[in-house]
Amino acid sequence: MPRLASHILLFGERQAPVASLAALLKDGEHEVVSVAGEAPARLIEAAARADVLIVAAEACADRCLAQLAAVRAAQRDLPIILIGCGCQVDAAVRALKLGMVDYLSRPVNPRKLREKVDDAIERRNCLTELAQWRTQQPG
Repeated sequence: MPRLASHILLFGERQAPVASLAALLKDGEHEVVSVAGEAPARLIEAAARADVLIVAAEACADRCLAQLAAVRAAQRDLPIILIGCGCQVDAAVRALKLGMVDYLSRPVNPRKLREKVDDAIERRNCLTELAQWRTQQPG
């Protein structure tokens, strides 16, 4: 059975980092959608169609975390991976407390990024299957 393409949403305040990440992930296996500098409502709308969200945090860590909190409230099971500068330890800790599944420092190793994305998608698929199975069980 052919594997369905996963939808990866990339978000950041600036287009260049988002475009760089998109180039790393475009391999035909995933559909990659980029949104740079979008308003929180548009980000939440785009996240509703995503299997995983990757956030390229720059100096905007506080703003990005506020937007991630809004996405998390709307999409409780969406895996979110935050990519930031290695010196943003406090941002990484806050992101993990918000329920992010992972934090990667720049420069990003392309192989590691793909592994993290695949792991997040697989975890979400397993949780979705488990939820469906539970709804089918009698009383």
